[in-house]
Amino acid sequence: MITYFRQAGRSVARSLDFRGKADRREFVTYILISQIPVAVLALATSWLDPSPVLRAVMLGVQVKVALPLFALSIRRFHDLGRSGWWSAPLLILVARMLLLELVGILAGWSVRSAIEAVLSYVDWLLTLPAVASFLAMVAWPSRSETTMAGTDRSVPAA
Repeated sequence: MITYFRQAGRSVARSLDFRGKADRREFVTYILISQIPVAVLALATSWLDPSPVLRAVMLGVQVKVALPLFALSIRRFHDLGRSGWWSAPLLILVARMLLLELVGILAGWSVRSAIEAVLSYVDWLLTLPAVASFLAMVAWPSRSETTMAGTDRSVPAA
């Protein structure tokens, strides 16, 4: 369990590093570990009336968790041998969610719902590529994993 937290900590430390590669284990570990504070805060505040301060704290936690995801997803696609731009649909959807939450806190629910009504048509265009992008990052093995799987690891004869 400690190694998972160490792996997630390494992802956070490299949150502004868009170069290099991130293997599948680093990506999945960060996704799982990063959702713990969000889930704990959501459960702790679900019984309370969501005041603007409480919603702002929740948004702050979500932003803090989402920031390393941008660089991590780009590095993950680099590991797959693809351009980091393949992660754009997922990152746009995450940024959209965070910005709408900010608009809801600052301007109120009526303004947010008006913006969401217009964006609901665009959401279908973004959701399918975003889900495909996420599944590719989780499911596809990296180039190093595929080359290692094709090699013979037996001890060479002397």
